Amino acid sequence: MPSLLGRLGRTAARQRWRMILVWALAALAAVAVGQAFEPRYSTTLSLPGSESQRAIDVLEEEFPAFAGSEAVLTFRSKEGSLRTAPSGAAMSDALRAIGGQPHVAAVSNPLTDAATLTRDGRTGYVSVRYDKRFGEHDAQPLDRLKEATADLDKAGVEVEFVGPIANAGDSSSGHQSEAMGVLFALVILLVAFGSIVAAGMPIGIALIGLAAGGSLVGLTTLAVDTPQVAMIVSTMIGLGVGIDYALFVVTRYREYLHEGHSVEEAVSRANATAGRAVLFAGGTVVVAILGLWTTGIPAVAAIGTAAAVTVAVMMAAAVTLLPALLALAGRRIDALRLPGLRGRRTAGEPSPRWRAYGASVSRHPWLYGLTATAVLIVLALPTLSLRLANPDAGSKPDDSTQRRGYELITQSFGPGVTGPLILAVDTPDGVGQALDRLADRVEDTPGVASVSTPVPSPGGTAAVITVVPTTSPQDSETADLVHRLRDNVLPEAGGGLTVHVGGATAFDIDLGERIGDRLPWFVGVVTLLSFLLLLALFRSIVIPLKAALVNLLSIAASYGIVVAVFQWGWGSELFGMSEAAPISPFAPPLMFAILFGLSMDYEVFLVSRVHEEYERGADSHDALVNGLASTAKVITSAALIMVAVFASFVVQVDPTAKLLGFGMAVAVALDATVIRLLLVPAVMQLIGDRAWWLPDALGRVLPRFRLEDGPEEGAGKIVAGPPPGPAAPVVTETTARDKR
Repeated sequence: MPSLLGRLGRTAARQRWRMILVWALAALAAVAVGQAFEPRYSTTLSLPGSESQRAIDVLEEEFPAFAGSEAVLTFRSKEGSLRTAPSGAAMSDALRAIGGQPHVAAVSNPLTDAATLTRDGRTGYVSVRYDKRFGEHDAQPLDRLKEATADLDKAGVEVEFVGPIANAGDSSSGHQSEAMGVLFALVILLVAFGSIVAAGMPIGIALIGLAAGGSLVGLTTLAVDTPQVAMIVSTMIGLGVGIDYALFVVTRYREYLHEGHSVEEAVSRANATAGRAVLFAGGTVVVAILGLWTTGIPAVAAIGTAAAVTVAVMMAAAVTLLPALLALAGRRIDALRLPGLRGRRTAGEPSPRWRAYGASVSRHPWLYGLTATAVLIVLALPTLSLRLANPDAGSKPDDSTQRRGYELITQSFGPGVTGPLILAVDTPDGVGQALDRLADRVEDTPGVASVSTPVPSPGGTAAVITVVPTTSPQDSETADLVHRLRDNVLPEAGGGLTVHVGGATAFDIDLGERIGDRLPWFVGVVTLLSFLLLLALFRSIVIPLKAALVNLLSIAASYGIVVAVFQWGWGSELFGMSEAAPISPFAPPLMFAILFGLSMDYEVFLVSRVHEEYERGADSHDALVNGLASTAKVITSAALIMVAVFASFVVQVDPTAKLLGFGMAVAVALDATVIRLLLVPAVMQLIGDRAWWLPDALGRVLPRFRLEDGPEEGAGKIVAGPPPGPAAPVVTETTARDKR
């Protein structure tokens, strides 16, 4: 039977201009609709069922000023006290201006509050509370604060900004990362293909898919609460997979052309083989990313949805738009060759060096397999000390206003001031003394630096108490304090009070623990679904089981490197981190979902080629050697592109984006080298023909998904050109192994 994808590729080739026009109109429509309906990124992060979320609910109802965003401004007088002229007058004017800004609910004043001013009067800080929770990249509040304090420098006062509001300027390097990723990818493609036309195909597909996918992601924000970081993540993934998927199809198309096929037949065959692998690999990525819904955290699930939408668009472009562009280029796919790269071997063509390497692995599988396993285990060891917490401003670059303000506050007032805990208290009538006793009890708790006077709500049904820890927000001792308050101190307070520990610091602690608790379930669900996909694809029990175990080991090794660099601080300064910091709670599930899916990409492309050789009648040894020789170069090129795209996001100021970019770049590099070139070939050689074992009963109920469909009726065999090599297309509907 002709392949559905083969027929689709042939149709796209015959009606190339119509297909290109359809895609152009669809992309323009998506962009136009996306601009007409401005994306509504969520300004709040919820954690249903958590203690800190219950505190937020109480505060939003009774104390709007404590439920919104907060900005902290630090002031340092160059000479004399902040209370004396001209500093004092300028400070008073600035604070009045801030108090009149939109959504400002409360502004503290160091000129009248001795607790927020040092003894010498030279350093102070101001807490600005809003009755609204602003988005993580909403720069308007910060711009207004800067405008209100612009004249303080003339009065001899230095101003710095700390807190979530101050982080609004951290998104400025996003487009720079994208441009760097595209540039690096173009260089790698030029080296791999040696032709500007061939190299431009994957780049063009990725950019078109990114435009359409990004607009669709914007539309999903109208239906699903989505944090703005979702756009960064989806762009990162979409750019990488879009280029990679197109690379595999273009490579296979060029192979078929060089074997003597017509343009139309080469397009059809490339779509039927590489296109099928793209759909299965991309489907695995989508399934893995959508598995983020099992975390039970809406923001994490929304990030997964955004990334899945972008990957789906890239898959569609690779099997519909790309065949039309290939047919349009025809045999000019190798045109505009670079002089210095003329005569280089075609990417995807069996390489004698890789064939020799594959033979070496086949002769010494235990040596290669045990070496790779030992390397991965050693790299994975730091994962055992993984600690989830949001990095505080102490992790910002040394030259940032957040870092300067953080250092000034911690040195002058203690590290806990930058992350206070908020106690939201439900109070029955007449419990004033109980509130005072509660405040005293909390103040006597180890790890507490200070406690504010209880502030009752206007209706008298609630109260709020601010608790300043002795340690910074990201310190593990702060998490211990939160648990101590919840488990021991507050339950014993009595007086009919119901107390919830909240605030940004407590919320981050709850978020990390929720993700840590759900992570094993998430890993299990994604692994099982990926196992089932590969089971249907390869009709083997052993291949998907091996893939799952190997990928888990690879990701554990990637986690270990991330922990060593970011949490332990080994070389973190090379990546713009001024000090060691815990791992962002968002990073492990996002990294696992993305990397597990991408690892399956290379698994599908390598093992499917080995499977083609095996189905043609080659024994397990020859199938492995030929498959590795045919795919090693293109997999290496694809991995280099992915590494370049991910690594370009290390320049992001945001620590989470920086960590994700670094972690995924390292993971892909490990997967394409230690895993695909050492461990997988060694394991495949050791298990031999047993790799394709499938119980008869299961084989009868599984659907058949073939990666090596024969030509369409009337296509015929090749009558001219070089004799078929190991990657030659199948020319009959039924292979020797199908007859068994």
